[in-house]
Amino acid sequence: MCIRDSYWYQQSVNQGNSIAMKNLGSFYFLIDNDVHNAIKYLKMAFNSGELSAAWSLGNVYKSMTNVNKNNEYMAYEWMLKAAQKNYLPAQFEVSMMLLNGEGVQANKISSFDWLTKALKIHGNQNNIWVELVKKELTSRYFFGVGVDASFLEAQKIDSAYVMELVSSGMLSSH
Repeated sequence: MCIRDSYWYQQSVNQGNSIAMKNLGSFYFLIDNDVHNAIKYLKMAFNSGELSAAWSLGNVYKSMTNVNKNNEYMAYEWMLKAAQKNYLPAQFEVSMMLLNGEGVQANKISSFDWLTKALKIHGNQNNIWVELVKKELTSRYFFGVGVDASFLEAQKIDSAYVMELVSSGMLSSH
């Protein structure tokens, strides 16, 4: 029996369990490739207070940018909703979308600002997203992307990564 057909799982959704709604939406997208139901349940979850559902919606829309260019804009909008509520993966993704002009006009300074905000709020956590933010911020300071280049600021964030950049010859290629 698959998860979406489970009586108890459906009961959780029917009783307003936002995590069950998000999981069901993710299941529809990842397992069944049913975008319509995925979006339906993910929006339901977000409207019930599950912030990560906005990030998931952003990923659903991002995966469909080859079908419709407007999906890139929708991806950014949903990521932004989660980022504004301090959801770390969305803050990182919004930064990258701003850097690359995906769904929004490219803006290296705003992109940098999202990373610094994410690090300020979540920097004391120990997880892969914080590590990604630290490496990206270190790189931005190192190469001067969206901020004046500063070897010292880069070192303050992640001195080991700075040494990787230096030893890999990245300094001479920029």
